[in-house]
Amino acid sequence: MQNDEVSSYQSIHLSLTGVRGVFSPLVGVLFYELIGFSGVFGMAVASLAIAVLVMFNSMKKHKLRLIQTDKIS
Repeated sequence: MQNDEVSSYQSIHLSLTGVRGVFSPLVGVLFYELIGFSGVFGMAVASLAIAVLVMFNSMKKHKLRLIQTDKIS
């Protein structure tokens, strides 16, 4: 990633975070009405577990690349 691209990516990230902040409470209330507290809690636990698995998978892939980069420098 080039240094001049960083500000563009950060702007997109912050814009999407704002969109999420506007719509997430509405979607949360909708899910609460449809499936209740336990269902929404289960969805939150499942999404957290998936995020942890994706993070560990990403760490494994990028750790190898970081080790190889350190040896070259």
